[in-house]
Amino acid sequence: MDLMKIEDILIAKIKRDYADDVSIMCVCGSYVYQDTYEKSDLDFYIIPKTRRGYEMARTFIIDDIGFDLWALSWKRAEDIAHYRERNVAIIADARVVYYSSAEDLAKFEKLRAIARQPEGIVDFNTRIKELMNENYGLYFSMLENRDDFSNVKLNAIQLLLTLVEAIAVSNHTYIKRSWGHILDEVLAMKNVPENFESLFKDIIYADESEVIISKTSEIVQSAQNTVLKPDTKPVDIQETFKMFFEEIKSTYNKLYHACDTGDTLAAIMAGAAIQTEIIQCIGTQAYKQAGLIDIVSRFSKNDLQGFKNTVKKHENQFENYLINNNVPIYKYDTIDEFENEIKEPKD
Repeated sequence: MDLMKIEDILIAKIKRDYADDVSIMCVCGSYVYQDTYEKSDLDFYIIPKTRRGYEMARTFIIDDIGFDLWALSWKRAEDIAHYRERNVAIIADARVVYYSSAEDLAKFEKLRAIARQPEGIVDFNTRIKELMNENYGLYFSMLENRDDFSNVKLNAIQLLLTLVEAIAVSNHTYIKRSWGHILDEVLAMKNVPENFESLFKDIIYADESEVIISKTSEIVQSAQNTVLKPDTKPVDIQETFKMFFEEIKSTYNKLYHACDTGDTLAAIMAGAAIQTEIIQCIGTQAYKQAGLIDIVSRFSKNDLQGFKNTVKKHENQFENYLINNNVPIYKYDTIDEFENEIKEPKD
């Protein structure tokens, strides 16, 4: 099939019917990287300039090959170029096949320049934390549904894809090609988690839920140690945890209630939130050095009361950790006690 003819047809359609409505049309994907086969399609997107321009978007099949022409707003294109979304490659490596004006092309090329040379512009650390939080959520879903192999495997594969993006972002770059190439792309990067290749393959080819869960825990921990860079400045415990315990106490209580009512999902998600928030404040190494219980690994949907008791021990550990580091905790046994302190005049 002459794929270029399809490109020409779409460009002619824009010029004839949407000249005032479409700013840019691009080709992206396997064709750009010359990684095609007999059933390869062309992936197109447009950036509309009017609401009517979105009507140009369409999907279709020709001779058993699927094609996709989707609409991407300028705002989304900007977010992708700044690594706030996936698929940075569709901006960085796209081939512009149509533009409405020189101004539109210049606007697009400015975004492309950011995607290709993001240093000093892109907030990599925030994006890495977002992606790792996605991975924690996927892992907790695997724990919650560990008896459903299909669910575990699907979540594990999605986790690997998200982890791959986190590693790429930590290397200040992006994934360029499709599924069959992503492992090779990661392994070619400078900073790669320890045992990433073997763990990746173990997860992909595993046929038991417990093996997948175990290996996923390992790969997430390994990746976390690589992509979440520790702050080189010493943590001011008193300032970092000022009024922290008082706020997170409600999360502990939500977890206890979830355990008492049999709400397994709420229980593990609350536990994950507690552990994640503390780690984000002081880092994984300091969390371990403090001797705080690894809440997530202790979860069992078949023993919620045991899990509750474990988290109660964690709460006591964490409270003592704060007290030992001279972090004040504003806790009262009665309303009267609280009221009396409020009434006390400040110096």
